[in-house]
Amino acid sequence: MSSETYKTIFKNGSKGQNNRGQKYTVVDYKGSDEVGLTFDSYPDLIQYHHAGSLRKGFARNKMDSAGLLGKRFENFHGEWATVVNAEDYKKVVVVFDNNKDKEYIYSGGNLPRGIFRNPNSLSAKVGDRFKNNEQGIWCTVVDSTSCRAVVVIFDSHPEKPQSYTSGNLARGYFRNAYFPSIAGKGCIGEGKYRVVDGNGSCVAYHKWANAIIRCYCPESLKIRPKYKDCTVSEDWLIYQNFAEWYVNHESCGVGYELDKDLLIKGNKVYSAETCTLIPQEINKLIVDSGGQKGEYPIGVSLHYDKSGFISRFHTEGSEKYLGFYKTPEEASVVYVLAKEAYVKEVAEKWKGKIEDKAFKALMNWEVYPKEAI
Repeated sequence: MSSETYKTIFKNGSKGQNNRGQKYTVVDYKGSDEVGLTFDSYPDLIQYHHAGSLRKGFARNKMDSAGLLGKRFENFHGEWATVVNAEDYKKVVVVFDNNKDKEYIYSGGNLPRGIFRNPNSLSAKVGDRFKNNEQGIWCTVVDSTSCRAVVVIFDSHPEKPQSYTSGNLARGYFRNAYFPSIAGKGCIGEGKYRVVDGNGSCVAYHKWANAIIRCYCPESLKIRPKYKDCTVSEDWLIYQNFAEWYVNHESCGVGYELDKDLLIKGNKVYSAETCTLIPQEINKLIVDSGGQKGEYPIGVSLHYDKSGFISRFHTEGSEKYLGFYKTPEEASVVYVLAKEAYVKEVAEKWKGKIEDKAFKALMNWEVYPKEAI
């Protein structure tokens, strides 16, 4: 087709129709990129299209988006609505049969699927019961003054009201924030802290969950029986509380480990008062504080020919030999003096890089703390 023919088809006054059978008249031809026309159903509205779209029949009436104008749709609550304006497919205007004096806007793609809601029509009433999909637990509506914030109480946690949209309640898309999902003890709780971050994981969450698993998970206790008498404080069983402590700790964000043993000798409780964050080097160094372990004292082993005893301890990346002794008591004394001196040396290395009370605890650290004797 010649360029002359292309132009003359769309001169002012030319008529045509699109592939939906909608008839139009060209009223403002400005060039192939901007052909102004009016559809017969909307003669007072000029709409602009590309000439190529007109030739292929793809130019649709923007006021009758996808043929939605005048159509009726039913939402998932059984409410009917009629389309009164479809100028923009992403912003289709409807009125509900039970509320004809107000217009609402929805996506044209959601209307045929029933995924739209009348904001003024509450689908959840006080006393209604709902069961969620993920946890399989029931709740009861106690306040439904707003469909965007329906207040419910769960059977398992009646003292902790939570709010959800009426649509999510109806579909079961809601969770009890206080459901003990970690080892039957820990829950996420309500708050700003998430269990994942932009990288798909969260350090705070993993430290919290690991502490609870160590104390309460039967499988974990079989592997680490030393945690069988350990517990997590009531407030830390809620992730939001632990995360608040963690992110505000002065050593947060530098890869330190959660430790419950340094600040209080013989401590068995994970809590804000008893825990700190320390480097892995320190955490490994103080792990053997306590009473005698095995047949011989800490740091003492029988020589291979059974003629005496060897004293030694592990430093960062190596083992320090302290000598050969006739009795385990002699070997133990040497070990205790050397180990406690080395801990103070490491403390000085990390001074200013750990919180002050952790530094002071290291300077006072003992292999055999008096409380444990």
